[in-house]
Amino acid sequence: MYYPIPVLMYHNISKEKNYTDVDVKAFHNQMKLMKKMGYEAVNLNKMNSKNVKKKFVITFDDAYQNIHTYVIPILKELDYTATCFFVCNYINKFNYWDINNKNFKKMPLMTDTQLKDWKNNDFEVGSHSLDHSNLNNLDENGIFFIEIPNSEHKPTLFASINENPHVYHFSKKSLTNIVEKAGYTVISCDYFRPASIFEGGIKKILKNHTKKYPYYPRILTDNKSGRDLRILLKKGKKK
Repeated sequence: MYYPIPVLMYHNISKEKNYTDVDVKAFHNQMKLMKKMGYEAVNLNKMNSKNVKKKFVITFDDAYQNIHTYVIPILKELDYTATCFFVCNYINKFNYWDINNKNFKKMPLMTDTQLKDWKNNDFEVGSHSLDHSNLNNLDENGIFFIEIPNSEHKPTLFASINENPHVYHFSKKSLTNIVEKAGYTVISCDYFRPASIFEGGIKKILKNHTKKYPYYPRILTDNKSGRDLRILLKKGKKK
């Protein structure tokens, strides 16, 4: 379903002049203009509202510390909310993915404490991948995975549509067809459900004792029970 809600996407909000930066004062003026025009900021999980008039979404990619420093006071002043997409394995670190860029500048990313503060202010937290990897630069022998809600599991599908209407919903067949057409080899595509407390405990024990048993708090299952669909991919088509 389509909802005509504008989305304003940012990276850095700072007092410096970098190619992805928006000046703090300029950002403040943009937000004040939206407020003056009568727009209400909503989070992505509210985009399925039937009343979409005068609604808009504010997002920030990568979760730089300057977002925490400069954006939170502005949003609170105007009673606005926003969504920040964190690179999960790089919380407390820096923007390593830009290191080969000609104009690279090391930029600190939010810490665990700052993430919690963002969340505690009722702002939305999203994932911007684990590592911010450039898929075009994958090693030919590299393997990676995509995990999405399983649209064949009806409770998950309905919940995902209600909470994340902007997300595409795939079945195993449709996802496999898309990635193969894009030039990737599918190594596996399986359904998983969350492990119970008992199952998760057993897995942890096995991992700690054998040092070889992988700990993954999910259980392989079928399409009717699996909440998640995980596909393992390798760059390049089958020979």
